[in-house]
Amino acid sequence: MGWRAGPLVLFDIGGGTFEVAFGRSRLPDYAASLPLGAGRLTREFFDVQDPPRPRDIKAVRRQVRHQLRDVAARIRWEMPHTAVATSRTFQQLARLCGAAPGRHGPFVQRELGRRELGVALQELARLPPSTGAQLPGISAARAGQCLAGAVVAHTAMKLTGLEVLTVCPWALREGILLRYIEDGDGRLVGPGGRQRCLCRRYTRRHTPAPGGLALTRAGPGRARP
Repeated sequence: MGWRAGPLVLFDIGGGTFEVAFGRSRLPDYAASLPLGAGRLTREFFDVQDPPRPRDIKAVRRQVRHQLRDVAARIRWEMPHTAVATSRTFQQLARLCGAAPGRHGPFVQRELGRRELGVALQELARLPPSTGAQLPGISAARAGQCLAGAVVAHTAMKLTGLEVLTVCPWALREGILLRYIEDGDGRLVGPGGRQRCLCRRYTRRHTPAPGGLALTRAGPGRARP
């Protein structure tokens, strides 16, 4: 989006927390992390009944409203020009609500509307979580927590007065890589000495790189392996 995004609010639903950030430039002016992750709420409220009871869904919504009250007031006061959502949960909810599938590539604009999400939420509430994977965009691994994620997303949009979210194809991992590319001159180096100027430090040492080559960090003053 670049500078045309203007003041921007970001939503990120994880497994354990719900992250909200607001900013006018490269770094956020305000950020909050709330215990409203889709996995956490599913374990706390939905693990017993299949499908969940209406009163359990209302209890989740009350919990979200209570936790988000002050954060939502701050976001409304800031009046963001752009609202962005990131995370697999938001991507799957957007697909469920009619956004383009992932095979169309990361550069297709995808949006999540509050009205469409409300309709999808009602549909999810009627289905057992075990059948959620039959819906468009919902993976089997996340079908069980999709309802909780939808409640968080819809309630957050309603409390902050947002009608539409732009769904970002990137998330935390890509953000870390971009940050190191911008801030430093570190390089990822393979065993053969070939350097890849990707980032300074972000390397998953416990995960083999494509082709079975483990990448190690190199920087100024560090010898190549």
